[in-house]
This record gives sequence, C-alpha cells and structure tokens, in this order.
Amino acid sequence: MVAGRVVGVVVIALGAWALVVPSGSEGRQQRRRRRPVVRSTSEFPMGGTTGYYTGPASTPLLDAVKIPADMKQLSSGELKQLAHELRWEVIRSVSKTGGHLGSSLGVIELTVALHYVFEAPEDRIIWDVSHQCYPHKILTGRRSRMDTLRQQGGLSGFQKRAESEYDCFGAGHSSTSISAALGMAIGKDQKRKSRNHCIAIIGDVLPIGKGRVVKRHRAGGARKVALLALGTRLAAALEAAKDLEDRHADLSVTVADARFMKPLDLDLVRALAAENDVLVTIEENSVLGFGDYVLHFLALEGFLDSGDLKVRPMVLPDTFIEAATQFQQYDQAGLNAKHVVGTVNKLIDRAKVPAI
Repeated sequence: MVAGRVVGVVVIALGAWALVVPSGSEGRQQRRRRRPVVRSTSEFPMGGTTGYYTGPASTPLLDAVKIPADMKQLSSGELKQLAHELRWEVIRSVSKTGGHLGSSLGVIELTVALHYVFEAPEDRIIWDVSHQCYPHKILTGRRSRMDTLRQQGGLSGFQKRAESEYDCFGAGHSSTSISAALGMAIGKDQKRKSRNHCIAIIGDVLPIGKGRVVKRHRAGGARKVALLALGTRLAAALEAAKDLEDRHADLSVTVADARFMKPLDLDLVRALAAENDVLVTIEENSVLGFGDYVLHFLALEGFLDSGDLKVRPMVLPDTFIEAATQFQQYDQAGLNAKHVVGTVNKLIDRAKVPAI
C-alpha cells in the first residue's frame, strides 16, 4: 500500500525459495525415486523412435501463438500441450546457440500460465535476472529469431526493452525485480490506470551483497566453528568441515559462502561471530583483503573485546608460488582443506598448523 492506496505487485518465488523436501526416510525415498521414461502417447507425441526424447514431430499450438493474446482461447488441455511444445522449442534453440537452459526449462508452465492469465504488455512481467526468459521470448513474437540468441546483432539472453514491448525492464542482475515492479505499480497508480498488475518473478539467485550458509553446525557440538569462505576456497572449507567433525565428536562446524567482499554481508558475519567460538576466513587473496575487512567490522562491533571469539584469516602468502597443478599451488599457499583443519585445530588446542 502506498499513500493509502493499494499497489498491485505480485511476487512469485522460484527454485530453492519455493522447494520443500520432506526430511527423514520419506525425503530420502522421494529423492531416490526416479520417474519412468516418458514414451510417446497420442496426447504427447514425442516424435522419432518411441521411448527416446526427440521432441514432438510438429508444434501446431506453438505455431499458432504469435503473441500472448493468441493463447486466451486455449483449453487447459491445450495449454498443457502448448507447454510441451514450448519446452522442446527451448531445447532445440539452446542446443544450437548455447545459453541458460535449466533456468528456462524450469519456468515453462509458469510462463504459459503468466501469459494466459495476465494481459502483457499492459500488465508488466519482470523476470529477476531474466536468464530464464527464453520461453517468454518465444511466446512474445521472437520465436523466429531464437537462432540468433546471444549472437552479435541477435536476441539478448536477457530481457531487453529495446527488443520488445513485452520486455518492460532491462535486467541481467539479481534482486532488482521487486523494486522495479513496485515503481511501475506506483506509476500506474498515480496515472490512475485501470489495470495495475506488475509481476516480479524471483529465482533462486541470492541477492547482491548477501552470502549463504551452505552447511549448518550439527546438534550437540560443545564447541562451534565457523568457516567463512570467499571465492574458490569454498570446496576446501566444506572438505575441512567434514574432516573436523569426523575427527572430533564434540566439534560442530558451520560453512558459509560470503559471495561478496563489498558489500559485506554484515548480518551473516554478525551471526557467525555470535554463534561460534572460532571464526576462520578463507580466501584466494592477499593480506588486506576480505579477512581484514571482516576483522575490521568485528572490531568495530565489539566482538573481539571479550576474547571469547577466536578469529583467523587465511590468505595467499606474499611469496612467489612455483608452477604446478592447481592443487599443488594451493598446497604451497597453505589454502587446501588440510591447512584449514590445521588452523582450526591450533585454535582449539588440538594440533599445529601444517607447515607451508
């Protein structure tokens, strides 16, 4: 609500934000269960030899949809068939040009539903990041140009306002769709537009400036350790966490992916510092980088005053690293999993850091 009036913004969450997987045995069985191979049927003719994913031999419904308005009279069964044809059109297009296949396949039915229910371009459909907009492009008059996708002079891989009136917002980065939709809705409201539907579709891309916890500490750990990685050392941090918990039954390890140095995710750093006894930052960078930025923030926040929190930054040494395999170079730098384990062990008085 803005200035006492209702503003029409719809937010749709996709991917990890909308996924719920049962825990325990039920969840394991669900994850293990595999769907049988889909074979050609009269309802969904796959084309080619029966049993192989070769796509429909023809796409009569998709051929008839030049703009979204052409979908309005389709029945629910025909919409299902249209989604089937659209899915294979995306696969065929991306197989020739490359591009964001998985994200686009994940929104096939949603895209059909959005254009069936809403009245684009009067209703504004905004894709966050918009790497999942290939089905949207096909249904909005650009099917014949999909073979130019991401090519010089061709279709953009994202929404592009200059490309189509159906692309109301030029995207390509995350976390912008809600604010854009709100601004458009307020504008429509101020102009007293009779229709005011602005739809923001949020994917599972994390907001800019926000990190994520990729492994939470296990229950029952008497001592808690947080490994905060930036960039390439996340895998080493996860490996180290497993090793540490395997070795020490009373130790519980959280692993977080910082994702950004600037802006620093202050809430994430705050939480890790408050909930753990040890915090180790790990980065493929030199002194005065991410780790020092975190230390500066912790000092200003008073987390280092009591001495309860032990903090160590792990960085590239200021030495020449000889040519070798990547793993061997990380070994020279002291940034592999065993070095993370050694750093934590030293902080909990278990052992010494391995020599570099």
